[in-house]
Amino acid sequence: MIDGNPKTQESDIKKLTSNWTDWVGYSSDWGFQTENHEKILQRAILTGSNQNSTILDFFVGSGTTCAVALKLGRKFVGVEMGEHFYKVVLPRLKKVIAGFASGISKEVDYKGGGAFRYYELESYEEALANCEYVLDENSIIDYRKSRKLIKELNKEYDKPITLNMGGYRAEFDIFQTIANLMGWKIKRLFLDKTIELCEYSNGEILNVQSINIAKYPKLKSLIWWESNA
Repeated sequence: MIDGNPKTQESDIKKLTSNWTDWVGYSSDWGFQTENHEKILQRAILTGSNQNSTILDFFVGSGTTCAVALKLGRKFVGVEMGEHFYKVVLPRLKKVIAGFASGISKEVDYKGGGAFRYYELESYEEALANCEYVLDENSIIDYRKSRKLIKELNKEYDKPITLNMGGYRAEFDIFQTIANLMGWKIKRLFLDKTIELCEYSNGEILNVQSINIAKYPKLKSLIWWESNA
């Protein structure tokens, strides 16, 4: 109290403000065009989380958010669909865990450590494009297998592995399925309450209500057909 007026005591710790223009937003340490600087992600993560938080980045990009989360001891989930994941993000995170000093590593005294897992999801179209359709002695398709999945499974076991899909019953996208089986490209779709048509780039037009199953024998074992009789 000075002259009857209260006096506040300020902390020696510098307070964060809403002005974030004091740091450069981008970096070029990993050769990615829109690579964010680790400093800016450090501030964001420290401001909005604690040690028990899980950081979520829907668009991983160069992997800066994941790398900084690792260095700050946070759990993280990242989502990325670009092919650069294998050439930029994955090598970067491996180097971070191995103790490669970059970005804020020295500032936060991070010398490596931690772990992460990554999973690859196949879209319906991608799964169809990577399937092998195997004919038995009666020329009937008795199962299918995803080459990508089988390849990974076979790394773990001595004996070859196949997946029995005989009991698989699901609602298939008939037009996309035929496109994959026949190697056609869909040009346009006509969909309303009374009719569903698909025109392919080769001029073929299919009506979902009257598809000639004899013309596409591979479909019979892939799709559950019910008789109208």
